Amino acid sequence: MSHKDLKLGHASEPLPKELIDILKKRGKKEKRKRLIKIVADIVILAVLIVLLIITLKGYIL
Repeated sequence: MSHKDLKLGHASEPLPKELIDILKKRGKKEKRKRLIKIVADIVILAVLIVLLIITLKGYIL
């Protein structure tokens, strides 16, 4: 179903409950995926920073 189909449908027609539930579940899954990506990025950055510090300490000592 494209956006045009949705716009052509009358606003007074309520969405079927199943469709609303599917959309809500999809939204939650997308949020979770995004959160996992953000956490993964932070972890990778933290590891890189720690490695950088260890490397610099090695050069200084």
